[in-house]
Amino acid sequence: MPLIDRSHTPLLQRAVQVFHPRRRCQSSRPQAPAQTQPAKPSGKSEAPSNSGQALAAGLANGFAPQPEKPTGDTSVELHGGDGDNNYDVKTGAGNDDVTVVPGKGKNKVAVDTGPGNDNVFYDGFETDQGNNQANFQGGEGKDFLHIGSQNFTLKDGQGKLLHKEGEGKSQLVADGFERIAVNGQNLGAKPGEEPGGGFGHSSPGLDQSKD
Repeated sequence: MPLIDRSHTPLLQRAVQVFHPRRRCQSSRPQAPAQTQPAKPSGKSEAPSNSGQALAAGLANGFAPQPEKPTGDTSVELHGGDGDNNYDVKTGAGNDDVTVVPGKGKNKVAVDTGPGNDNVFYDGFETDQGNNQANFQGGEGKDFLHIGSQNFTLKDGQGKLLHKEGEGKSQLVADGFERIAVNGQNLGAKPGEEPGGGFGHSSPGLDQSKD
């Protein structure tokens, strides 16, 4: 039996250290710390603190959620699409402007003003096809409702007819407002007296007998 030559044993050991699977995965380089992702909270996520972001997200789904009540003066515009949209807005304590531009679909609008002096605009000149329902509720302040449309019926909270324009298909209800203007003319005002503003359109069919 031949004798084993052990003169090259150190070289063999070095080769094992380099190529052995267990030794090869042990690198002498410093390892960078593992990066961990922050844990996601379980359950329902919190609503955005920015009410504008929440409103935009709601509009993308055809529904405008009620934004957080602001304390300062704010301005909100709601633009309906061709589908069936629901809008529900309640203003805060500031002097706020709310503009509703209904789409060509069937829109349901509810606007409830807060204690400030608010302006509410309903502009349906381009898109109102007589499929809309709107309820405008004035608050504690001196609120002003501007209506711009050629096809609607306006009643108060008790169902009394205030104004009819065109075929009167869209059904609007308004209660608690200091002033109401239809197509640039205050309800009950004489021609050329105290223009309502807001849209700058004339209203030849305005009933001047209403106070």
